[in-house]
Amino acid sequence: MKNILLLVIAIISAFVLQAQDKNEDTTKIKWLNGKKIWIFKDKEIAQKDSIRKEKKKGANFTHWRGFDVGICALSTAKNKFQIPVNDDVYNINYFLNLKYNRSWYFSFNPLEKSIHLYKNYINIITGLGIEWNSYNFRSNILLTSDSSHINATTIQMDTMPNVKYIKNQLKASYIKIPLIIELNTNNSNADKSFHLAAGMEFGYKIGSWTKRKYEQERTTYKAKFHDDYNLSAFKYGVVVRAGYGGFTLFANYSLSPLFDKNKGPEIEIYPLSMGIAFSF
Repeated sequence: MKNILLLVIAIISAFVLQAQDKNEDTTKIKWLNGKKIWIFKDKEIAQKDSIRKEKKKGANFTHWRGFDVGICALSTAKNKFQIPVNDDVYNINYFLNLKYNRSWYFSFNPLEKSIHLYKNYINIITGLGIEWNSYNFRSNILLTSDSSHINATTIQMDTMPNVKYIKNQLKASYIKIPLIIELNTNNSNADKSFHLAAGMEFGYKIGSWTKRKYEQERTTYKAKFHDDYNLSAFKYGVVVRAGYGGFTLFANYSLSPLFDKNKGPEIEIYPLSMGIAFSF
């Protein structure tokens, strides 16, 4: 019985000493509305707590994952948006002349993987995304809608009488993978860091179609045709992204032509896009 009593006293003493040690490390005070604030006397404990909070704040260095919104454009291999009229024997200008306020680029990038080469200052970025390109033509042009023919996709004018086009679009969607190098000026806080990224994006076409809306004799018609249109199945291009914190500007330039070789217009056409990115 005596031994049990001594054991109980020893256990109680240990708890008392532990409580005293804790009270030496911290002081509990009451504040407004019954809220409690713990003040750490132990510098090491306070320092660890501060470091943990700093790491949580602004630690998200993902700038590719998110949404990209911008405009689409088309150019020749010589980076021309128009061809001199006397040289345009294949009606290429009809294809290059877009309504930029309705030619939209949209990309959804749900996956991003960062490989840190030097902390957060230098990263290699890859991931997975989907993009949609919508080219809205000013002219009443038509693309050949049966790519199973041997003939290449050609640009033709719609010769139907009394037709007024409201919308005339070529749309294409791709699944894509980036491979870019990103530089950051701040290692610990992405919200206070300038970032610059450059590299390549590789895409595979998963869909293409044309969409037209026009009026004829006071009647509105809509037409939508899904077809390959001899658009290149694979594409690759240069991407540049720059910004501060969560704000990013981007520009994409395709190094591969829009159409398959010898299957599109006589002059090769290259897509490009630019806009604003919203990361998450």
